[in-house]
Amino acid sequence: MFLSKDAVLACYACGKTSGLVVDIGASGTVVTPVLDGWAEVNALNRTPVGGRYMDAHVMSLLRASRAGGEGGGGGGDGGGGGGIVGPLPLFRLSKTVDSDRAVHVQVNSSIQNVHPSYDALMNLEMCRNIKESVCRISDGALHDLIKKKTKVPPLPYELPDGTLVDLGMDRYHVAELLCDPTSLDLDAPEMVSLGIHSARVGALPFRLKGLPRLCSDAVLRCHADSQNTLLSNVIMVGGGSAMHGVPERIRHELQLIVEAAAPGWKVKSISPTANERALSAWLGGSILASLSAFSDMWMTRKEYDDGGAQYIEKKCP
Repeated sequence: MFLSKDAVLACYACGKTSGLVVDIGASGTVVTPVLDGWAEVNALNRTPVGGRYMDAHVMSLLRASRAGGEGGGGGGDGGGGGGIVGPLPLFRLSKTVDSDRAVHVQVNSSIQNVHPSYDALMNLEMCRNIKESVCRISDGALHDLIKKKTKVPPLPYELPDGTLVDLGMDRYHVAELLCDPTSLDLDAPEMVSLGIHSARVGALPFRLKGLPRLCSDAVLRCHADSQNTLLSNVIMVGGGSAMHGVPERIRHELQLIVEAAAPGWKVKSISPTANERALSAWLGGSILASLSAFSDMWMTRKEYDDGGAQYIEKKCP
């Protein structure tokens, strides 16, 4: 048997053995320095801002839009179970087409006894589709664009109930949570219903800072001789990093922090293609397992019996 940390495998997926891995996953984002194939867990940083919280932020924007009377026609106003009010997910709706080929959407009243967590999950899945379809991150700080009154052309999106919503500047607010999480709602009702909110008992410790600052803090906790290597190999992975412009924006913000502390150092971002970022750990594992020397890395049953569980940490990076 052989165990490997996902951050190490993400490095292998990019053909590297050292790098600063920024993994934007569903349940949060983890920043892990990796040096010569070993994860520096003492320098690891984590934030709850990930795919699910960004999805929950999309839902909050939709609720605010509908509360303000924005959007077009369509039926099905209301929310799912558990007091979560917002656009209805697709499974709660039924669609019929009349002889004139007009589509009519109605609430499916035959669906009963649905657990609130399933409503919350389907709401977030709907918002994930919105996020991946129309949301992106701005090239610079969003508050600067707002101050300049930059005009953003709205993009229409049709909700499952047929309502059309126009997303203008709002579609930039979602990914902005990665750099500025001050507007993050840690008590979003969907997250509470699913039991994966950050305030729950037993949740992993986190730091509510922007990703560029978390990256710089992680690098500074590593040995001085390795800091330039890490900054030259910032690896962006995870499904949340697939939004347009995320690697470039994080690199730019981190470069500004580095220039203030160590002039002359350059930050370089290396990432798989957008379609491969969510699978980077699996791709790295495939590469590792295909090496001819991989058989020498295995841990045998005898080695485990002799060394115990402590042997895993010694054998596996």
